[in-house]
Amino acid sequence: MKLIRRLARLRIAGQHADHAGHARSGAGAIVAMKDNEQTLAQRIKELEEALAAETRRREAAELRIAQLTKRQNELAAELAESQETQAKLREELHRAQQQLAAADLASLEIWGLRLLEATSLEEVLRTA
Repeated sequence: MKLIRRLARLRIAGQHADHAGHARSGAGAIVAMKDNEQTLAQRIKELEEALAAETRRREAAELRIAQLTKRQNELAAELAESQETQAKLREELHRAQQQLAAADLASLEIWGLRLLEATSLEEVLRTA
């Protein structure tokens, strides 16, 4: 939009110069008009180049945004998977701890029975 406004201003300035040029006489007016035309042509070329460069920068930025968005989605999926795995492992650990506690209790009960049945400590240690 700014580019279009600038071009319009330059064209208006050129038209004013054209009108002023008509008031001048002969060759001087033609030279002034040609200089103005060259200046305008150069400015248009500069603006076109600036627009092309800005378009390239914008396209590169949009590509980078797409890449970052894709990576963000990949990381979110990895995080969700990691959290799910972590929850499963916590549950598995909890079950293993319960089994270990039950096994320890059973072992203590066996030892307690042996002690009750044994006539001496040496006999208990021999059966272990």
